[in-house]
Amino acid sequence: MTRPPDSIPAPPDPSRERLRRWLAEWKLLNALTSETDGEPQQPTGRSGAPLPLANEMPVQAGDIRLLHPRFEPDAPRYVAVAAARDVDTWLVVPFGLLSEPATPDEVVTGRSTPALRVLCPWNQFSMSTLMLQRCWLVDRLTDREAAWCQSTRPADRVGPPLRHPLDLRWDYLEMESDFRQRVCRRSRGGVTYDIAPPSELRKAAEDGAPYGDNSDGTEPDDERSGA
Repeated sequence: MTRPPDSIPAPPDPSRERLRRWLAEWKLLNALTSETDGEPQQPTGRSGAPLPLANEMPVQAGDIRLLHPRFEPDAPRYVAVAAARDVDTWLVVPFGLLSEPATPDEVVTGRSTPALRVLCPWNQFSMSTLMLQRCWLVDRLTDREAAWCQSTRPADRVGPPLRHPLDLRWDYLEMESDFRQRVCRRSRGGVTYDIAPPSELRKAAEDGAPYGDNSDGTEPDDERSGA
């Protein structure tokens, strides 16, 4: 029996290949970001854009919605509506910026649209019905994508393990956590209340004369005292 030669290379590790591709994307994203650092930024008007009126189309689990620029002005970001939390709040799962999953808590969808290639269940947060109705409905989750938002993701679709404390993916996780907090903060601050006309506040229930009015026939204290 002939032993196979020791020089046969080991089959490529899919996890390492995925990490290599992710690192290349991450470095490119940082290079593009650093090119604009220190340069005067022209205002885009995105963050100051008025919120549109809430559309009448109901929010449903499985919606894929493009966030309004008032909630995230830095880049077009999409969220998947995973499930209802209560009568007016929904749990949403964001899609990532990169086309490769960074960790075992991210899953590649296989979609061709770059901004919809990776779901990030680890970064889920809540949005109200009103806020989601002010974001644009662009698509629906498939049944398996909806399942990935709720349960275990298939091993061949997730990112590699994260172990080393100096791994660049920690910086990525911090950046995406900042994105989540930014959206939540702007969502809470974006609520406005419409006051129907007339805009003047109603007076208190008392129908007496205003303070200082002498129409009730009584004399001021200084006149009664003879001053």
